[in-house]
Amino acid sequence: MKVYRIFCLVLVIFYLLLFNEVGFSSENEIKLSPNETYILIDRLLSLSGDSNNIKDNLAKYNKWANLYIKIRSKNLLSKNEMKVYLLIVFISENRMLTQTQEDISFEILSKFEKQPTLFLDVLKELPFFISTSCNALKEHFIITGKNENQKKQFINKYRMVIMQHLGDTYSIKFMTSILN
Repeated sequence: MKVYRIFCLVLVIFYLLLFNEVGFSSENEIKLSPNETYILIDRLLSLSGDSNNIKDNLAKYNKWANLYIKIRSKNLLSKNEMKVYLLIVFISENRMLTQTQEDISFEILSKFEKQPTLFLDVLKELPFFISTSCNALKEHFIITGKNENQKKQFINKYRMVIMQHLGDTYSIKFMTSILN
């Protein structure tokens, strides 16, 4: 299963690279440089590993942080940018990047609420992002001190949109993951 997930993510990254290189994006869309794409792949697959040199580790972290800030700073994301954002959510949870996870937990609900249909459409297209996205949404309610009723209100408010865009199987997984 883990090999399948990694294979799927490598395909997503290849897809993002292809669209960045071919130029199917709009003028306002953030384009990833080859170096930024490498940062994503490196974080996902731990290609370069951790160094004993604190300067190297700090430089590597700063590159990751700058890429994350570049994506999160946009108010509205394009479809490709949303894919990159959800990939960052996936990487930060799977690589236990706690600072990034905490930042995502504070902002992910607003990203969802600004563009719920785009958020859900990307999840339907790339369903292996559902569990990490739900974990971040669930963590948002915990970190911000919101109670169970507010989680239920969120689900009730977006139930129809969730079901419409994710379909039966994925919508049930999405809603129960947030509530549990």
